[in-house]
Amino acid sequence: MGNREVSRILGGRVIRRIDGEWTLQELDLKLEGGRIAEVAVPESRCPGTNDVNARGRIIMPGLVNAHVHSNDGFRRGMFDNMPLELYGLLKSPLTGAIPLSPEAIRIRTLLCGVECLLTGTTSVVDDVWCDDGISLESIDAIMDAYDELGIRAWVTANLGDRPITEIDPFLQEYLTADQHDELTGSFVYDADRALSICEAALRRHNDPGTGNLVRFAMGASGPQQCTDGLLERIWEMARSWRVPVVSHVLETRVQAVASKLSYGMTIVEHLDRLGCLDDLTHIVHGIWLTSSDIELLAARGATVVHNPTSNLRLGSGICPVRELLDKGVNVALGSDGTCTNDTQNIFLEMRLAGCLHAAVGPDYAEWVQATDVFEMATMGGAKAVGLDGILGEIEPGCMADLVLLDENSTAFAPLNDVVKNVVFAEHGQSVRTVLVDGRVVVDDGRVIAVDQDDIWEEAREHARRFFSDNEQGYQRMRDLLPAFEKAYRRAHEYPWYPSRYICQ
Repeated sequence: MGNREVSRILGGRVIRRIDGEWTLQELDLKLEGGRIAEVAVPESRCPGTNDVNARGRIIMPGLVNAHVHSNDGFRRGMFDNMPLELYGLLKSPLTGAIPLSPEAIRIRTLLCGVECLLTGTTSVVDDVWCDDGISLESIDAIMDAYDELGIRAWVTANLGDRPITEIDPFLQEYLTADQHDELTGSFVYDADRALSICEAALRRHNDPGTGNLVRFAMGASGPQQCTDGLLERIWEMARSWRVPVVSHVLETRVQAVASKLSYGMTIVEHLDRLGCLDDLTHIVHGIWLTSSDIELLAARGATVVHNPTSNLRLGSGICPVRELLDKGVNVALGSDGTCTNDTQNIFLEMRLAGCLHAAVGPDYAEWVQATDVFEMATMGGAKAVGLDGILGEIEPGCMADLVLLDENSTAFAPLNDVVKNVVFAEHGQSVRTVLVDGRVVVDDGRVIAVDQDDIWEEAREHARRFFSDNEQGYQRMRDLLPAFEKAYRRAHEYPWYPSRYICQ
């Protein structure tokens, strides 16, 4: 069944930003060509065939999940009490996984996209690490799955051309000679081949004349995982196509120490020296940033994508969001992968982000506010993908990416301040209708384009087969765990300030 195009949304209460303040107003919306054509005072009229009756509904801008990993879709519930450096070893064989079929990749992507839509996310930035190697066929399967759902998406191929033995400054001391040789030849991308595939994907999916909702973007897994030459080529390609560049930067204390030892400066300073810091740059996590790093990010117009649940699940620390906002850095919100978060629900990220930063000090004037968080999940995400002013708000000319919440729900009983109610009380339970580009993609709490129950069942079967096929590779990674644990602890003995842990 196709997603239904809508002409008008009648009788709802709309969350709008007026003179910098978020308000709730009874308004009708007229839609044309996937955009909001008119915002008007309600009239007494019955909804037509192509209209949506929004009485009893709160209408809000669609949420932007600015960082997901659909490639983690089969790994939900795998880890607990596991820092990133150990999780990265155990989540997938470093020497490469046995390839998934295009159908398995499609189902894995649908698993992510369906959950996003059901919880009010209308736009995603999917940073895909191809466990079995990058291919145009795999990229097409991901793009086609999102297109099938009707969600707005930017998809990367997460690139890196340095082996793990060159990334961690202490790991080599604890590996045996055989282990070192195995990991030195471990799974990395051939830069020329990978960039050629990315260029083909950009040409296939980013034709400006097509109006595609699903577009390809660029990904540098982490700067420390890429040679300087690869980083420069990634940013050059991104600038040529005007697409985001997604990169995991200063997610952990280990990365902060490693960058200082490797470059003699922070990784943000190194990126800037290479000319790889600009308004296209997504600094994902950005926990261990220094104040001078933050000044650089503000000057270059980069975005930091805050992933509060993932940061806590992995024990990575707390991102300095208040300082970022105060210095004028754009901040967006992401959920990260389903094995470092276990959901793709941005409502949950908003709630946690609205509470977490009160734990960093007693001066409540410096705490992150509900409006800050709501704007990260809407306008901040829009700016991150170059659509500020036309996505993440409900105004004439904006994209008609909208979420209709049932006002007769626990989240709004009573409704005292709509933004605070949404941030602190809503967790997706009130989502009834979702529109992307002016088309209904979720109706009465069900995704229209696919049978979501079938997706759940097929995902279980593909996940079982994936882990069975790769059992030997997973066992080999578990054998390496003692060396990685020693390197992790060694890095934490190295002095580094400022600390991003609550306890220090």
